[in-house]
Amino acid sequence: MQDTTIRQSTTRRRLVVLAALTLILALGAALRFYQIGAESYWIDEIYTVTFAEGNLDSLLHEAQRQDVPIDYFLPLYGWVRLFGTTEAATRSLSALFGVLALLPIYLAGRELFDDSAGLIAALLAAISEYQIYYSQETRFYSLFGLAAGLSLFLFARLLRRQDNLSLVLYAFSTWFMFWSMAFGILTIAAQNLYVLLRWRRYKALHVRWLVCQTAIAIAIVATILPALTDNSIISKDQAGVQWISRPAWSAPLRTLYTFVLPMRYQRPWTAVVISFAAGVGVLLAGTAAYIIRRGRRGWLSDLKGLLAGAGSLWGKGDELLLLGLWLLVPIVTLFAWSRIGPPLYHERYVIGAAPALYLLLAYAIVRARRFVPVPAVLIALAMIVAPGLQEYYHADQKEQWREAAAYVEQRRQDSDAVILAPDQDGWQQACFLWYARDARPVCGIPIEPADDASLNAALRACLGDRQRFWLIMRGPNSSVDYFRRALVDSDQIGKRLLDRRDFVGVSVYLFERTE
Repeated sequence: MQDTTIRQSTTRRRLVVLAALTLILALGAALRFYQIGAESYWIDEIYTVTFAEGNLDSLLHEAQRQDVPIDYFLPLYGWVRLFGTTEAATRSLSALFGVLALLPIYLAGRELFDDSAGLIAALLAAISEYQIYYSQETRFYSLFGLAAGLSLFLFARLLRRQDNLSLVLYAFSTWFMFWSMAFGILTIAAQNLYVLLRWRRYKALHVRWLVCQTAIAIAIVATILPALTDNSIISKDQAGVQWISRPAWSAPLRTLYTFVLPMRYQRPWTAVVISFAAGVGVLLAGTAAYIIRRGRRGWLSDLKGLLAGAGSLWGKGDELLLLGLWLLVPIVTLFAWSRIGPPLYHERYVIGAAPALYLLLAYAIVRARRFVPVPAVLIALAMIVAPGLQEYYHADQKEQWREAAAYVEQRRQDSDAVILAPDQDGWQQACFLWYARDARPVCGIPIEPADDASLNAALRACLGDRQRFWLIMRGPNSSVDYFRRALVDSDQIGKRLLDRRDFVGVSVYLFERTE
């Protein structure tokens, strides 16, 4: 009878967990697919879609040269042939990866802590504006997040079971993570640092771990070998990060904030403060109600127990160390490199560290539930996040090439010239022509001109004998500032500004020549 009761209780609990996980996945899917095609492509997405809709041989060639991650572009190649190249169609693949990424977060939480922590961590990821944004972009970042989550789950599984199957699954998932994005090497470094710090604990795994890491290293070298032997790719990659500025000292803290909470965008600071105040108010009210129901003495006793447990890292020192390294090693390493050497730090490059933060927060919420009720925490979080998500869905964040092209098309005369500057490798032209109904040729000024004279010579070559011209500039960044000063503010070519319109990430000028 007792065994039957235990089995029934276990079955009921599993059904509750399954139902909760299903609801979280449904919520994550709804947030990722809602208005997924509302914004136009930005330049990186145009690059991605152009390769995906092109020839398979050229795609494989670019992948071999390490310009694109083949584990994302091959599925996208088939995806666009099934569903087309509209914004909603191509971004849906990223959204699918973003939804699937919630599963390994839950599984990692269950492996390291329990079902409750796994569910809360998955919920934090599901409502994260950061995760939603990259799940609504035709790029490979959501796939990298999925791969990093799988590596985290299988790494935790390996450490607990120490069996050969877990070792093989972990090795494959970790190589796949690196294949999805080269910055996965920082996560691999975090894994090895953890094993090194806990080396004595995993004696039975020593030899197999070294063999496993050697195999992963060989696979990584084989993956990047074409790039290492092609100097043109190396020089191109070095030039490709010039748009990244040196990060501010607050950048890591901003990244941690962005992983969980929404950005401000166009919301006034008063609205942000009000949403945070409302969330804190709900948290305090829920805690007060819990204290009244629980009794002050009982609540204080729970609080003392919580504080006493903090001395031993709440009984989960190894798990917290693992997650702390997983979170901090990629962020700190990339930040330190960007402060010392060429800047590489960007929040999307450390998306693989985000699951660790969700799990740390989830464990803290579960551990403190006898002190602060979990429903109060989640409701407070929802009150903080919801206004930011509303803003996210109603304010464009991506470059508005669709709107800029439509604006020019409506006002363009037959004799007008359309010039894009700076036009890096022709991709600004590709962005404009993707949305321009009029297929007349446009002219691009490359990013190479190093002085005002050569820049204006390139402008004159584009103009010919035309008297009116549209100048379209993508920015802002340092190179665009130079082009704007030389082409817009300079008087080397006599011109009169007739119209100007600023879109998100794109500025449009209409000039008439006066010379």
